[in-house]
Amino acid sequence: WKGIMLKKKIKSRWFAYIIAVFSVLIGVVYMVLEFMVVRILDDPSYEKNCAVGFSGVLFALKVLNNHYNPGRVSNVLGYQISSKYACWVELVAIHLISPGTSFAGHLAGILVGLMYTTGPLKKIMKAFAGGISSFTDPDRLRDYHSSKYSHLVI
Repeated sequence: WKGIMLKKKIKSRWFAYIIAVFSVLIGVVYMVLEFMVVRILDDPSYEKNCAVGFSGVLFALKVLNNHYNPGRVSNVLGYQISSKYACWVELVAIHLISPGTSFAGHLAGILVGLMYTTGPLKKIMKAFAGGISSFTDPDRLRDYHSSKYSHLVI
């Protein structure tokens, strides 16, 4: 659902680029968070933690989706929550319901999403993609009513 909503707002190639960059960067942020926990709590057992999966990327996509579709309301465990705060409520709720999930991995996803929407990540990604003509304008929202997009976009 998050991917479909975002793909309607941004170019397919830029969306694929976001997924690729987020997949790598969330892993890096996760390792930094775990390293910080080891140092702050002085507990080396956190060095042995490992998280695998795509859920961190889904949390990042939720942040982007909320950015591109402001003012919506999300249903979290039966409660209506402003979408602006829904990812934070979901972060806590998931770990209360299923404590074995990776809090740091999901938090890394939220942080990477915020680095893209409110931080420098989007500009950095644009700079790296600058020489690729299909990435020239990721901010241009799609207009599905124009003849340019009247065919199936894959």
